[in-house]
Amino acid sequence: MELIKLIFLDIDGVLNSETFYKNKSEHELFKEEGYPLCEIDPSAIEKINKIIRQTKAKVVISSSWRLGRSIQNLQDIFNKKGFIGTIDDITPHLRYIGNDNTVPRGCEIETYLNDNFEYDIKNNIKYVIIDDDIDMLFYQKDHFLHTTEYDGITDVIVAKAINLLNN
Repeated sequence: MELIKLIFLDIDGVLNSETFYKNKSEHELFKEEGYPLCEIDPSAIEKINKIIRQTKAKVVISSSWRLGRSIQNLQDIFNKKGFIGTIDDITPHLRYIGNDNTVPRGCEIETYLNDNFEYDIKNNIKYVIIDDDIDMLFYQKDHFLHTTEYDGITDVIVAKAINLLNN
């Protein structure tokens, strides 16, 4: 069985941050890009690229950005920011029965894994969850890399992701 490596990727608080927004007003490029390109930090994309280069992981978008956008649309946005990988898929958007409240993101990731991989081969899957929210399941804690809204993805998170996916 081939080893599968996945990055469950959030966008807000990971590929953008308060630090990015403070600095972006100084850069002419960001003023010309328009929405949604202006919302993604190219240095954060380069950090994701580093993980992909060193692990060959595929990206699954778990961000709310997946709602109302196709995989191809997300891929195009990322490509324009210098992304070298492929957005392989998006997680399902789950809701509680009977109301419009969403379920925790960890449940959406669990559903994605259950729907796409047979239970008996889950040992052939390595994954990381890179997110600034904390609504993951307890058993996902060893896969979860928590970013902050202030910094987004950091070199420390990149190193941890590479280590988790390669070891």
